[in-house]
Amino acid sequence: MSDKFKAMAIVNPDKYPARMGQAWSGEETKDLLKAIEDGQHINDIATHHERTIGGIRARLCTIAADLHFNHKTSMEEIMNITGLNVGQIENAIFAREEKVNEKDMRKKKVDVGDLMKMLGEINSKLTELVEFKRKFDKK
Repeated sequence: MSDKFKAMAIVNPDKYPARMGQAWSGEETKDLLKAIEDGQHINDIATHHERTIGGIRARLCTIAADLHFNHKTSMEEIMNITGLNVGQIENAIFAREEKVNEKDMRKKKVDVGDLMKMLGEINSKLTELVEFKRKFDKK
């Protein structure tokens, strides 16, 4: 948990759950999905996990995107596993795609930077070649 979340939970424990912002363990994720399967209400799940409702939904969205991209799970099955509706799952998939595209763009910016450096070196060599040719033509 970040220091910010820790401070918020200490100052106002009634408003901020103890596990807010902490990483999810595999066991906790299994417990979350079992609660969804059992039809538990999201408020009860959040209380049990000591997390916010938003944190529960965010984790379910992460799971939904993982099921879509890594396991090629059907939309209907993702809905059954996560309890999310089609719109929420599509938003989770879109958000994951945006993250991947952003990482690709950062990589391409580095590649463009390398290309610009190479072009600068080529330009320098061409300038040297033109100067050499001028000296040769004068003779």
